Amino acid sequence: MIRARELKVAGWSLFNVLLGLVFAVGDRVFAG
Repeated sequence: MIRARELKVAGWSLFNVLLGLVFAVGDRVFAG
């Protein structure tokens, strides 16, 4: 069984990776 704390950390890591990906793509798109 996964602990809530471990799940929270994994969730934040995944969220940060997705956020970085979105910013990278958006920056490339808007920059032209």
